[in-house]
Amino acid sequence: MTPTLEQQNILNVASKMKKNEILVVQAFAGAGKTSTLVYLTHVLSQKNFLYLAFNKAIVMESKKKFGKNVSIYTTHSLAYMSIVGHKKVELRDDYKPAEIAEYFSIDLSIAIEALQALNTFFNSSDKYIVSSSIIAKQTAQKLYDKMRKFELPITHAFYLKEYQLHCCEHSELIEMFDYVLLDEAQDTNEVTLDIFMKFHAAKILVGDTHQAIYSFRNKTAIDAMSCVKSDYRLNLTTTFRCASNIAQIANIVLACFKNEKERIVSMASGNPKNQSFAIICRTNATIIDVIAKAIDYNASNPTDEVKYRLLRSPESIFNKAINIYYFLENKYEKIYPEYKYLTKFKSNKALEAYISDSKDLDLKSSYSLANRYRGFLFILFDKAKDFYKSKDGDYLLTAHTSKGLEFDEVMLLNDFPKLSELRFLNDPSLIEETNLYYVAVTRAKWYIEDRTRNKEYIMSFL
Repeated sequence: MTPTLEQQNILNVASKMKKNEILVVQAFAGAGKTSTLVYLTHVLSQKNFLYLAFNKAIVMESKKKFGKNVSIYTTHSLAYMSIVGHKKVELRDDYKPAEIAEYFSIDLSIAIEALQALNTFFNSSDKYIVSSSIIAKQTAQKLYDKMRKFELPITHAFYLKEYQLHCCEHSELIEMFDYVLLDEAQDTNEVTLDIFMKFHAAKILVGDTHQAIYSFRNKTAIDAMSCVKSDYRLNLTTTFRCASNIAQIANIVLACFKNEKERIVSMASGNPKNQSFAIICRTNATIIDVIAKAIDYNASNPTDEVKYRLLRSPESIFNKAINIYYFLENKYEKIYPEYKYLTKFKSNKALEAYISDSKDLDLKSSYSLANRYRGFLFILFDKAKDFYKSKDGDYLLTAHTSKGLEFDEVMLLNDFPKLSELRFLNDPSLIEETNLYYVAVTRAKWYIEDRTRNKEYIMSFL
């Protein structure tokens, strides 16, 4: 490849970096972040690189692009090899407060505090569990100790924390590489960042601080791009994905709501196409509403059937709502094993109180869907399974799911919040909602149809 001036500048700086020096690369949407890293590792082919990827899917894709001098892992896979290895260990998702309350015979409110303390500990660089409640702290410590002895199933967060605390700095991997690359550094957490910083190598963080979209939903997420003290900071502002009209909208959004001074410049080439079309919404609830409308439309128009393509499994969208429906209908025997904790609530009111206390937004949304659609959920679920298998039709997905993808044309639905309103109210969600809107906008390569309440405001600058 022929590098841009920005890419060449990154190579020039990186090639002269000393051990433990830090370079932060702010790569705007479609600005060739991956191709820049591939180019860097290719030119510096005599150096050994460790590339810490965001998830397993990126690991698999990256292995097709990088050379033999690049080792590619997630931090979780490094931790799993070290902590679990070949041991026969039962793994599970995070524990629920209702489970902990029953297991330790404590009040639900204490269980909520205990898990909050434990999860904060797991995702931080702290060495000890901290809580303002002595009972909650003791409960969290007991649960942690039982996982350490493998007396209870362990979570993914547990073995990552164990690696950070006890194994990482003593691992031979620490001295093995000349460079360590942390991808998607805008959406990491303290424990991952601490593992990254322990490597005795030149360190490069890459990502887009404006695509940090998990911190408001996940309180332990941090934008390492902004908080790490670096020796060098460079930008990739040239987008090869978005046409100038899309880049212009993105620039307006970032300048108005995030005071961004840099401007994205389009170098998108080729002829505009309309081969891939995506409908992007803010929430899973809207996906379900769109599916419901499709069922109604297809019933009245059998010769003009609406089809969609889902990228997330129907189970990940519907399962929680379906199990809450079983709870509401007192069909406890049908509740899936991973949702059996619901049966611990003695009434709908008790579950509502728990949702309010725990501030579990996902559970709140699922409860609302179960109440709204009731038994019709199963018809929607079956249709979603058809759409998930479908190779025809428009893509239907949320902004979170759309991250990392691109489409010729994008339609944004109207469930995104009005950003100017959030700013007026000094709403703490403004930054993340701006980031989500920016992510959704920049999935478009050539065309965008904006049905959100932000369109009028954006158009006033065009």
